Amino acid sequence: MRWRWPDQFPEATRLGAFGLLLLLGAAFVAWVVVPRAPARPAPWLAPDGQPVTYVGHIRPLFEKYCGDCHIDTVKGGLDLDQYPDAQSVKAHRPVFEAILKNVEGGIMPPENKPQPTPEERFRLVGWLKGELYACDCTRPDPGRVTLRRLNRTEYNNTVRDLVGVDLRPADDFPEDDTGYGFDNIGDVLSLPPVLMERYLAAAEKVLDAAIITGPRPPTVRKIEPAAMTGGAVSEFGSRVLASQGEIAASVELPEAGEYRLRVRAFGDQAGPERVKMAVAVDERELGTVEVKARRRAPEDHDFKLALDAGSHRLRASFLNDYYRADDPNPNNRDRNLHVVHFELTGPFTTNWPTLTAAHRRIFIAQPSAPTPEARRSAAEQIILRFASRAFRRPAAADEVSRLMRFYDAAIAEGDNHEQAVKLALRAVLVSPRFLFREEPRPDPNNPRRIQPVDEFALASRLSYFLWSTMPDDELFVLAERGQLRRHLPAQVRRMLRDPRADALVTNFAGQWLQLRNLEGMAPDARQFPGFTPALREAMRQETEWFVRRIFAEDRSVLEFLDADWTYVEETLARHYGLDGVHGTNLTLVSLAGTPRGGLLTQASVLTLTSNPTRTSPVKRGKWVLDNLLNTPPPPAPPSVPQLEEGAAAKLSGSLRQRLEQHRADPLCASCHALMDPIGFGLENFDAVGRWRQEDEGFPIDPAGRLNTGEAFQGPAELKRILLTAKREEFLRCLAAKLLTYALGRGLEYYDQCAVDEIARQLRRGDYRPSALVLAVVNSVPFQMQRGEQRPDLATARR
Repeated sequence: MRWRWPDQFPEATRLGAFGLLLLLGAAFVAWVVVPRAPARPAPWLAPDGQPVTYVGHIRPLFEKYCGDCHIDTVKGGLDLDQYPDAQSVKAHRPVFEAILKNVEGGIMPPENKPQPTPEERFRLVGWLKGELYACDCTRPDPGRVTLRRLNRTEYNNTVRDLVGVDLRPADDFPEDDTGYGFDNIGDVLSLPPVLMERYLAAAEKVLDAAIITGPRPPTVRKIEPAAMTGGAVSEFGSRVLASQGEIAASVELPEAGEYRLRVRAFGDQAGPERVKMAVAVDERELGTVEVKARRRAPEDHDFKLALDAGSHRLRASFLNDYYRADDPNPNNRDRNLHVVHFELTGPFTTNWPTLTAAHRRIFIAQPSAPTPEARRSAAEQIILRFASRAFRRPAAADEVSRLMRFYDAAIAEGDNHEQAVKLALRAVLVSPRFLFREEPRPDPNNPRRIQPVDEFALASRLSYFLWSTMPDDELFVLAERGQLRRHLPAQVRRMLRDPRADALVTNFAGQWLQLRNLEGMAPDARQFPGFTPALREAMRQETEWFVRRIFAEDRSVLEFLDADWTYVEETLARHYGLDGVHGTNLTLVSLAGTPRGGLLTQASVLTLTSNPTRTSPVKRGKWVLDNLLNTPPPPAPPSVPQLEEGAAAKLSGSLRQRLEQHRADPLCASCHALMDPIGFGLENFDAVGRWRQEDEGFPIDPAGRLNTGEAFQGPAELKRILLTAKREEFLRCLAAKLLTYALGRGLEYYDQCAVDEIARQLRRGDYRPSALVLAVVNSVPFQMQRGEQRPDLATARR
């Protein structure tokens, strides 16, 4: 029977299906006719089709290509004889991760040694990855939960948002240690005794500023002659009126109340009368006084008055000018008024606690009656709310009960209500539940039990990731209702729009790019006289504003690698050779037609990766490997000699030639083959980021070839390689760095599934930062938790 289109199919559908048949036919012809490269064998299969084993296939490769240096002899501290089987490989994961990195990167074996065939290298790398990173992504491991102390930035921000005063007390704390490039890593945030002492002092300082427990001492505002108007400043430091007129000064009062105005004055006495002075505030006359004092002993004249909050004008008028040039006594010819200062003190009668925003934020409940029971009930409400916000989850009844003991003890000692509440809140601010970000774990000793973190813990993870501070009321309310996960994408978008999300720029990007280290850079003043503190600040701000725009406008993260715009002010624009920028404010400018674009050509990064007197291709290459590709080279052996410097070194050739001579040493060659070519590609930029064509009289040669084979002729082509051939490495690097920062711990092999998924979501999201952040927030390590096996149980089971 002949097949035909069913009549009920519309014509458009028939044409579409016919096109699909044509495509399928073309694909079939291509498959049959077009010659294809032979398929590469799976890395877990040997050439004979049998599964690859360590003893049968991997160990022989080590003996063939690595034996001279790492079996027959021991170089670099690596003795492969110590690892006879696959179990020993897994048991020494860091050793074989380093081997994998060197073999996959083409670093080992060295260039002057026999090289494995591509198939052998492929098989070796594939087997090592399978053994080291074997994890079932359908049953992911969220990793351990790290108990994390608030770092200095988090402490300052949390106290600000909890109490309502921005004193930055943690600026006086010891510097936080860093791990994996960040200062929020739980494993390195220790609690030395000196820090505990600072916590106690900080709690007292913060609450003293927030809670006024009695009448506030009046504020004294002294206004000196330089801030006055009228008359002139005399040689004696006073404000003088040589004829009738007025001396005045303005003052701003934050609140109404009773004040005392004191006018310190003296006179140049002449004629039959003493100097007369009228004192007024605004249009209100306070009185007229006789100023009897002379120059060497000024006197005070006091007036009490009630003033409203706002701006006021203090006035002193000279009423009885006298001048007789023909008086035979020169000291009796000229009468003048001198005002030494105005002093306004007050208010004296204000009930301060009701007027302080921080006080109102804390004292959410007032006693319903003037009785001890009513005051205690109000205190319990205050302490419950404060502790719940400080602990970032509802405070338990027994926790509030213990805190109320501090209140009761203070009342028993004779303290008033506010003082007793303040004592209980001090206990909150030094509690481990405030200082550490704890998360409840129902089964902490069972590593096989994987479950979501509760909603309050999720709110804290989210807020400290994006804001470096505690959750706000909206996050708390959603967590309390059990609805945060349901509204997570909307909350992430809301939080990224909030000004507090700038913490992601200053804290994450500042450490990822090592921008915080710029403050300590000291280029040689004789070689770089134009490097000033103002230029250093402009460099830092350029990079911060650059990163901020990418996040704020949700631009592609690929612009980190290359962008045709940046921010400069006049000093930095001149440094870059850009015209038309004036003033100290940063301005968005186009970089079209210039050799600049992206992080790599910004003066901050170029200065960070230089020595005081010259560039450092090694440091610049290492910076790219560390921060853009996440493939840090191993540390240099301690015995490696430093590169020669000074006039004598120039006789050996250019900096590039001297580095190439340095690489001739086999001990140095493998690592420098990774770093140096990248650094050579940036040699057109000097040690403070200026463009140049020569260095020490030698022409710059910015060409290079990466160890993976990609060649380039300068910074533009180097960036193009990073954008194309190295794009996946960059995306995975950015995913890994941000996940590390978000989790507050280093990544383990089982986190590779999460990194892969985050990078995949970033690609699907058109490389937008919002897609990156949301992928991190939705990742298994961020959302889930598992228990940990107790050391005693682990030991017993061995």
